[in-house]
Amino acid sequence: MDTAPPPRPDPTEARRRDTQRLFSDTHSFFRSPTGDSAYVDPLAGFQVEAGPLWSIDEANVVLRRMLDALAEGRASVEAPDALEYAEANSLLLLIGPREEAVMQRLYTRMPPERVERWRTALAGDRESLGFGRRRTEEPPTVDAALRDARRRSALIVLALVITVGLVAAAAVFLRPKESAAPVGRISFGSTAPTATAPDRFLGEAPIVNENLLTRLDRTVAVKEGAGNAADRIDPNVPADQLPSAPSAVSATLFRYGGQGQVVIVGPAGFLTNACLQVSAVTVNLRPFDTAVYNAGSTSCPDNVAGRAANVGCLGDTAIMVDVVFPQGQVELEEGGLAVIGGVRVASFVKRAGYETMSVRGTVEVRAGKDEEVPVFGGKSGDVVSFDVTPKGATTPTIGKCTLK
Repeated sequence: MDTAPPPRPDPTEARRRDTQRLFSDTHSFFRSPTGDSAYVDPLAGFQVEAGPLWSIDEANVVLRRMLDALAEGRASVEAPDALEYAEANSLLLLIGPREEAVMQRLYTRMPPERVERWRTALAGDRESLGFGRRRTEEPPTVDAALRDARRRSALIVLALVITVGLVAAAAVFLRPKESAAPVGRISFGSTAPTATAPDRFLGEAPIVNENLLTRLDRTVAVKEGAGNAADRIDPNVPADQLPSAPSAVSATLFRYGGQGQVVIVGPAGFLTNACLQVSAVTVNLRPFDTAVYNAGSTSCPDNVAGRAANVGCLGDTAIMVDVVFPQGQVELEEGGLAVIGGVRVASFVKRAGYETMSVRGTVEVRAGKDEEVPVFGGKSGDVVSFDVTPKGATTPTIGKCTLK
């Protein structure tokens, strides 16, 4: 009878399997849903049911449950806030396109201030709440986060340090290759001058596509100070401090004069001291083209970036500015391709003690939908009207401006 003890498992083989599972990455930093046939998606079956908005504590519990599933027991630093917990354990590095799709479902029930914090953190720029990374800035680095991940993860050994560095560099510079868009497609038809009236473009009076209409209802207020901007967000701003009441200003898309246009409608006089920013953004909120309307040249805070807007129509209750909105895959300056997923619109105001005071909204389309931007016609001097009346409202909301 053989009484010899059973052979001990080879730790090298265990490390090899962990390495294959964690670092055969093609979509996000540490997880590949296609590179390993034995891989099991930790978020498979994670459901977000429709319902009312969660409280901050309820949202924190659900987010923590999702993060613990992603961490698979590797998180070692505790924190009461889910985002702080994710940052302390470098779990944001685990969130790729599949996980972002789950986040999009979570956003529908999270409090707005929590949505803004998470969007800012996942966009990679935590020092500013401007519209994503400015075109002149260098891409964000994750070196510090990777160093923390190496210290906290028992699965990473010295022989893999070089591999981690290569994976990190590839993830930073190739991140603009966006796939599995969580939003639908916005398409612009073609238009050209008519033969009989070269200054008039094809199309009739403007008719708003309700599926391409947004209200500026999301408040973003950041107090002055040092440190992480997300930690200085003020969720309890008095209404009289905002540039306009939430939902008082609306934005929609049109095509006029052969170009994409953003039409912004608000109460009488809202443009007198307006600071408006419009930006065509990718599905991951990286800005492609950003334009700023600065009434009187002194209305905008210094941290509001973008080119000067080309105003095509101006009135007391409406303004129309151009936006570059390319179709299909877009080649980015920093390399890679992306899909333009929507147009973000924000209204800013200067307030003492605040770095940022704004209300914002985004024109985007639900996943799987294809919405065509309407075309309208007119010539210089024509007064045009834009009906943005909310459904069920008894009083119409109509903005008017004069074409330039």
